[in-house]
Formats: sequence, C-alpha cells, structure tokens
Amino acid sequence: MEDLPHARLLKSDLIYLLVMADKDRAREAPGGRWERYHADFFVRRYLK
Repeated sequence: MEDLPHARLLKSDLIYLLVMADKDRAREAPGGRWERYHADFFVRRYLK
C-alpha cells in the first residue's frame, strides 16, 4: 500500500483510468456506489 501514494501519473493517465473505472462500474455494477468501486478498481489494478 505504501507504493501507491508515490505513483507518478500524468493528468491524462489519471483521467483515462477514471473513465475506464466508470465504464467498468456501469457495466459490472450499475447503480453501485462509484466511490467504493473506483477505490476497489485502483487497488485491484495496482496492488495485486
């Protein structure tokens, strides 16, 4: 978990990832809480 805060992302990379997470959420969990889904998306993608 300590590596994630030190990650270097360009603004465009972050926007891309947020849009990807939102599209995944809409497909997998429509009506779900976006805050929790986005957090889980980043944890699954970068910490496992």
